[in-house]
Amino acid sequence: MPIIKNVQNASASRDRSGAWRWQGGNIWRNPQTCRCGVQKSNASTYPERVARESRRERPAQERESGARLSNPSQVDSSRIRLFAKFQMRAGSIVILTAALLLAPVVPLASPAAAASQPVVSSVSPGSGTIGTPVTITGSGFNYGCTDGQTGQVYFGGQAAANATVTDGAATAVAPTHEAGAVYVQVEDCLGDLSAVSSAGTFVYPAPVVSSVSPGSGTIGTPVTITGSGFNYGCIDGQTGQVYFGGQAAANATVTDGAATAVAPTHEAGAVYVQVADCLGDESGTRRADRYTYLPPGPSFFGLHVYETESREATIIAQLPKPGVLALRVMRVVSDGRLVFAGLVSFGQQPRGRSLIHWNFRINHHLLGPGRYELTLHGRRAGLLSAPAAPGARTLLMLKDHRVRLPR
Repeated sequence: MPIIKNVQNASASRDRSGAWRWQGGNIWRNPQTCRCGVQKSNASTYPERVARESRRERPAQERESGARLSNPSQVDSSRIRLFAKFQMRAGSIVILTAALLLAPVVPLASPAAAASQPVVSSVSPGSGTIGTPVTITGSGFNYGCTDGQTGQVYFGGQAAANATVTDGAATAVAPTHEAGAVYVQVEDCLGDLSAVSSAGTFVYPAPVVSSVSPGSGTIGTPVTITGSGFNYGCIDGQTGQVYFGGQAAANATVTDGAATAVAPTHEAGAVYVQVADCLGDESGTRRADRYTYLPPGPSFFGLHVYETESREATIIAQLPKPGVLALRVMRVVSDGRLVFAGLVSFGQQPRGRSLIHWNFRINHHLLGPGRYELTLHGRRAGLLSAPAAPGARTLLMLKDHRVRLPR
């Protein structure tokens, strides 16, 4: 049985010659040979006859449900199909039967049901540590809540403690969570969660190391580290841990903003000092967070100046093996800070005791008046060793270019 498509605008009418014309299907037929049951005398009732035919063709379950063809809210043009049975006669096409059939009615989802999901509009503040009070705004937080029930707030899937929830706002304390950005979501009393979005983001910070002092030394050197967040997530007396180039530091004492530790065993060179909190989050690696392990240097450094000698000093060195020696000169400024003045290289020296004469010049320039601190180092591949014992020596340069060693 052929199907005539595009029937949205189809209609039956007669032209001036009295011939029936089916518009929309482009079918012409002679009324004298029409066998579709429509007579000239009752042509005006043609649409009603088609409607009755369609009701007889509908499935039984649709007729029983009370669906009506005349109800436009239940009829969609995409569901109307016109079936026609044709017969060829004298070179023309004659319609034998025609009927409108309705496709099954598919109910649409309720717009109110689709809009019932909670929505988070803002989270303030957008970052903080564990225990930070947070305010969440939005709508639909208490959908379906009765008898004093309220919705629930979640940070990255972790339920927030002490949450106070109304339909359009909530306050909660950020629960324990590792460092990083998480989505804040609200669940109503029907179990519906708000969607994740950038507006509902909260960032947990990682520990941060601000300074390492001293920035260089040998194995066993006490080091002080400052920063923040060292004890995130620590409970019951737990503390964070300090690492030097991945090696855990022994005898570390850690508070939330500072730590002291002894540099563990490590080969010479620069390493990053990091702090891990009790959640396993580690501080980042920056140039300011480095500690340089120095190779062993001279075992002794002595400085001798005669009262009558204004242009020369004698440096006494003791080396466990042959090596290059270097004298590091730091100027003491008015506020007590040390400013690098220069490095004097004495070249390769033999093993054992050496006496080296120095004329108080750096790069051929005589030291100006002031107070200086001197340390003696070995030098290898551009890296200075640890200072020789007993440490820094103080030198005073007077205005008349005379030199004194403070007692």
